[in-house]
Amino acid sequence: MRNYRATAKWLTLFREQESSGLSAMAFCREKKIHPNIFYRKRKEYCVNRFVKLPIPGENSSGIRIRIGEVIIEPGINFQQEELKRVIETVKEVFDAHIQ
Repeated sequence: MRNYRATAKWLTLFREQESSGLSAMAFCREKKIHPNIFYRKRKEYCVNRFVKLPIPGENSSGIRIRIGEVIIEPGINFQQEELKRVIETVKEVFDAHIQ
């Protein structure tokens, strides 16, 4: 028999696993969830986009942007479009985690 879980329940399980300190495999074993389903649903529901960022250094622009616990400090020669893409990505991830 299949066990249907709504999107909200999956998002709760993902947050619970992250805060538990358990690996996904150990968490699934504890919750009696098939790991393949857990990984597939996590990939389906969670935004996991990466943006390449330069290492911060002495060339700071003095601009500091905070979204949740993430702080973005663009360099002096930052590209406006790149900064916009970074902010949008961080906001998407932040919004997905607080739902």
